[in-house]
Amino acid sequence: MGYKRPMFSWSAVPDQYTLQAFQRLENGKKNRKPFLTTAILATSHSP
Repeated sequence: MGYKRPMFSWSAVPDQYTLQAFQRLENGKKNRKPFLTTAILATSHSP
């Protein structure tokens, strides 16, 4: 996804960046038909 910043905790990519990248790359496309997606985020899987 292009993340090139410091690591946060044990995750290589923070959740906020993942959600922003999803909005920019997929959900934000014009004339997109409705769709369902699942995003597995790091904070919900931290030790």
